[in-house]
Amino acid sequence: MGSYLCVYSCLPGVPFYVDFVVFYESYYPETANYVISINTPRILITTFQSLLAPFASAATIIGLEPYGFDKKEWTAGLIKRISEDQLTPDFGGTRLTFEN
Repeated sequence: MGSYLCVYSCLPGVPFYVDFVVFYESYYPETANYVISINTPRILITTFQSLLAPFASAATIIGLEPYGFDKKEWTAGLIKRISEDQLTPDFGGTRLTFEN
């Protein structure tokens, strides 16, 4: 993970994230009710909140739910939004197969 963290958090990568947020806001405004991100490095959460939030709408910011590496924390967040019978055990649920 160390090499990826460097790529995602380095200063030259910031324009990519700004462009992504501006693109998303321009072409897909408020299309996602919520976005859950698990195992997100703290530096990415901080970077988004400080550098990218000015480019995002309030609805986009409210819909973001980034979680770090604490499995108990993100499992509780997932179960809050998604029924346990729809999640596999890896994500804190009870679903054993992906049958329709």
